[in-house]
Amino acid sequence: MTVPVNPIPSSDAAPPERAESALRRFAHKAYHSWATRSLAIGACATVVDVAIGTLLVIGLGASTRVGSMVALTVGTTLNFLAHRYFAFRERDPALADPALRWFLMTVIQTVVHGQLVVMLRDWWGVPFVPAKMLADLLVFSVAQLILVRYVVFPKRKTPAAQTAPTSPSA
Repeated sequence: MTVPVNPIPSSDAAPPERAESALRRFAHKAYHSWATRSLAIGACATVVDVAIGTLLVIGLGASTRVGSMVALTVGTTLNFLAHRYFAFRERDPALADPALRWFLMTVIQTVVHGQLVVMLRDWWGVPFVPAKMLADLLVFSVAQLILVRYVVFPKRKTPAAQTAPTSPSA
């Protein structure tokens, strides 16, 4: 038994060209989004961070806490500079204010991150790289993305349209 095919297209199905253009618009918007740039920068900084941490802990025999925190310091410094100039395309020469907010955010995250890596590696026997990656995911995921956008590099307020002061009529 064959099922008859309805020659009239359903109103629910979008034509292929409309669906393709919607997908193309989404891809274009995602490519140009600060969030996409931020995540890509974070991924690159993580590679640097893990490489330095692995060299220090496994290659040079540093303690887990010291290796993790030194690597995180280098990675987060790279992360700040890349976010400033590439993700948010900041052109304001004032560096101190966002750097201070970044520093405070990073100090708190570094302490939490270091303790998580110690717990995972030294207490529970998880190898360094997986322990570090899991701590990175827990500490530097969505929360950091939100903090970076709205605390460290908040959107600039556009100056209100200034009107010329009116002089009193004589």
